[in-house]
Amino acid sequence: MKIRRGPVIVVITALLGIAFLAIGVIFQPKTEKKYGHSLRHPQHADSIAGYPIKISDETKNQPAQFTTTKFEPNLSTLSPLERFFLPTAYGFLPPNGKPIASATALVVFTGAPEGYPGKTILLAHRLPDGQIIQTLYAGLSRITHHVGDHLPRGTSLGTLGNHPLYFEIRKGPAIDIHRETIGKHTLNDQHAPKPPNRLDQQAFFAKHQLPPNAPPDPLQITQQKEKEATLNQLRSKLPPSR
Repeated sequence: MKIRRGPVIVVITALLGIAFLAIGVIFQPKTEKKYGHSLRHPQHADSIAGYPIKISDETKNQPAQFTTTKFEPNLSTLSPLERFFLPTAYGFLPPNGKPIASATALVVFTGAPEGYPGKTILLAHRLPDGQIIQTLYAGLSRITHHVGDHLPRGTSLGTLGNHPLYFEIRKGPAIDIHRETIGKHTLNDQHAPKPPNRLDQQAFFAKHQLPPNAPPDPLQITQQKEKEATLNQLRSKLPPSR
């Protein structure tokens, strides 16, 4: 059997290329992974892992103390795709103890993190001026939505459990959800002092509350039309009744 040189050379060249590629991947230097900070303080916004956080002030007998953290599973930021899909919220409704979406929103977290009662759902909203606002609802026994869902204003988020609704309004794109203790400061605990990116609810609703004569939520109208179109399409495929 005579072996043709052309195909053999092609195969050998391909194997050598794969081998060099594998070597390049294996010995490629690792790049430092950076995490967005949770906006616990404006000065710390978007700091890299290991950024020093002040935990005590300077005194006559002792210099100021700092700590660093890896910021690993607790911190993330809205991805570019999530920001793209953020709906605009043209007004907010106070939940008044009910687990309902305060405004048109994108679901960015569901779960049962430490520090909050029951199950928790976190919604992200975009204000007309482009600012990103988040609303957190805790104390639920059941959540009826998933991350990535778009919710019209007033949508039921689930069922309350044995706890009253715990509600927060946050500012910024960073998602910081789990309880964490840094020095003497405990973050993401309903009983701990609130970080600066948690907004005063009374002041926020005074500025952004939905007016009484507001039109229906645009997302609700769109979803209703899509639902009707789907039902009409299904009906058209049914055999005619006799």
